[in-house]
Formats: sequence, C-alpha cells, structure tokens
Amino acid sequence: MFKALSVRVHRGEKKFWFITRPKLELLEDVVFGEYTVKAGFSFNGATSPWWSWPFIPPVHPEVLAASCLHDYLYTFKLCSRKQADTLFYREMRKNGYYWLGSMRNYYAVRLFGWIGY
Repeated sequence: MFKALSVRVHRGEKKFWFITRPKLELLEDVVFGEYTVKAGFSFNGATSPWWSWPFIPPVHPEVLAASCLHDYLYTFKLCSRKQADTLFYREMRKNGYYWLGSMRNYYAVRLFGWIGY
C-alpha cells in the first residue's frame, strides 16, 4: 500500500545530553509524480520535537516517503511552501496514513514549516 524507500541510516550525533535524530540517505531514485528525488538525497524524516514523537514519529513507514518528498521540495524550493505542504499531505494519504494524523502533520508544517523553508 505505501511507497517503500531504500535508505541508509546515519546514526545521530551526540549533542550535550541527547542524541540527534539520524539522517536517512536515499539509495535509489524515487519518483513522486512530476518530481524525482535522486539517490544520495539526505533527509531526516518528519521533523518534530522529541516530546511529540509518540504522536508524530519522525520515522514512520507511511510518512517516510512523504517526508522525503517534503524535505526535497523545501531544500530545493521547487514549488511554493503551500504546494509542498499539500503534496506532503496527499502523499501521506496515498500511502495509507490515517486521516487525522495526516491532517495533524499537515497543519504542523503549515504552522511551523516557515522555520525550515
């Protein structure tokens, strides 16, 4: 049902009293409609504060592909922020992520995505 990604995981770094989130590196090209994310692209899953991980896990199979696309669009500014956020939502739904979680993640990037854009 969901788009499986082939990734290499780079362990998080030790920063003061916590370990940072690991980086994920694509091992093969992935096509999302008109966008192709090339092998070697590095992303970190769904960016969220550690205390929200039980509700917004940074690496979830049904959200991982959407996070990859979203990070790619934000990194290279290939479309507007709103378009990137909408594609993030649509990719989560297409991959079978539940409606409420998809809406929650969508509004999280709408509210706080400007920080990384």
